[in-house]
Amino acid sequence: MSGVPIGVGRTPEFVAQASILARHGSSFQFASHLLGACHGQRATRLYAFCRRVDDLVDEASDLQAAARALDALEVALRTGVGGPAWLTDLRQLQAETGLSHRPLLDLIEGVRRDLGEVAPTSESLGVDLHRRPRQVDGL
Repeated sequence: MSGVPIGVGRTPEFVAQASILARHGSSFQFASHLLGACHGQRATRLYAFCRRVDDLVDEASDLQAAARALDALEVALRTGVGGPAWLTDLRQLQAETGLSHRPLLDLIEGVRRDLGEVAPTSESLGVDLHRRPRQVDGL
């Protein structure tokens, strides 16, 4: 027995998750190989969920669309009903591991908070960000 979660193997969903990990998390991908087959696959599946939550915001047409997508995901996670197709695998992962909703909801909340953050500009700070202080130059 390999310890691979039942029903995961090389399913199309796992192949998609592994692809997400390969594109966005090369260090994490390397580390997942140290976990063994079962835990490595589970880590890949969890990483794919986290990446997809982030992508809901990154790929949204505007901040309101991003907020609506996060709200819908949160409702689906809390109720166990609906949501994107990839949420089915997360539910299976939760059943396999006993992973609670709390850290997943914390992730969604953290991404939601990031919606309001904007990098400061010279104008918003009222200073010239390109002019370095003399102390930096060693003068």
